[in-house]
Amino acid sequence: MKVESAQSKSSLVMYESRVYRCLSGGVGIPKVHWYGVGEPHNILVTDLQSPTIQNLFLSMDEFGSELLLALAKEILDRIEYVHSKDFIYTDVKPENFAFGKEFGLKTGLKLHITDFGLAKRYTYPKTKQHIAIRHKTGFKSLSPFASHRARQGFEQSRRDDLEAIGNMMMYIQYRELPMNFQWMDINPGVDKLASPDLWLSQLPSAFMPYLKYTQSLRFEDKPNYNLAWELLRSAIIEANQFKFVIDWTIHLLSKRTTKRTSSSLKQMKLNDPED
Repeated sequence: MKVESAQSKSSLVMYESRVYRCLSGGVGIPKVHWYGVGEPHNILVTDLQSPTIQNLFLSMDEFGSELLLALAKEILDRIEYVHSKDFIYTDVKPENFAFGKEFGLKTGLKLHITDFGLAKRYTYPKTKQHIAIRHKTGFKSLSPFASHRARQGFEQSRRDDLEAIGNMMMYIQYRELPMNFQWMDINPGVDKLASPDLWLSQLPSAFMPYLKYTQSLRFEDKPNYNLAWELLRSAIIEANQFKFVIDWTIHLLSKRTTKRTSSSLKQMKLNDPED
């Protein structure tokens, strides 16, 4: 549930309810149960979402490759759907991807994408023409996973959402961000000196092919989401090739398998004709 003052000049809650309406029906899009004014507040009520990727990140020492791959695929699928409805998300971060109330071994892994207060159209509704690129003069706080161009103050498009996904997956993989991500705001005084090649050279090599692809896209380009997935999948596999981590889901399943195997062995021993 989101609540804001009904006296707000520009209602983010009202705007977000409209975005949810445009996206309704998609996999992983929370259902809006109610939006309205309950004096003195504007109120938006959606499906209960818990836990988030950030909750899981803080409760686990390390993620295994299978879980990382599953998360990456779900995140890409959610963002691709948002793009298909002519919106960009612009707020990729672990707190905004949640597992939903039905989360469990039986239902499998299905991420929900939440918090559309910063989402915006990248096309004009009437003409479907792509918006024009521009350099912003007024800078607002950004997600620490924002793309290189967004940090330089440029208008965002679909390519920036994909780059932000790569940055977030690096954070989940290595449990920290590289030093060139250590400021929260747009910093044109610093970032304008960093070319894309210099920026990439400071990032983990496993993720460079994926991030090079996202940075090669022009402002209006539609990403190749299948290629993006293959590059991100390869990055995660390479980053984990020398690690041995038992995925929490696999670990739980293996416990059940071990119990069944132990029970079967006991039964075999009892039925052994040579005893």
